[in-house]
Amino acid sequence: MPDLEKVASGLDLASPLQGEARTPDVVDAVWWLTLPRRQACLELGIEDDLYPVVAPRIEEVVTLYENRRAQGLLLPGEGHPLIGRRKTARTAALHQGGLVYRP
Repeated sequence: MPDLEKVASGLDLASPLQGEARTPDVVDAVWWLTLPRRQACLELGIEDDLYPVVAPRIEEVVTLYENRRAQGLLLPGEGHPLIGRRKTARTAALHQGGLVYRP
């Protein structure tokens, strides 16, 4: 399995394991909203012109999540909403996985 920290820094991306995201193919939505526009597009593998379409939708989901959390309606262990990262030539190394052995 590739060293995700090294791969991400080589691609000029932040560590893929931020917030509630525990695998490199997803991004924590709450964390993603804090990013500058250019980095946010790089993180998801989207073009800059899609940002105005994607960002409001993610904001809406995060707002609903935060509202539920404030009301105490989330189950224990229920984490932040996650966004799937697109597989592009730039982020392909983050999608490589190894074999998982479970005894």
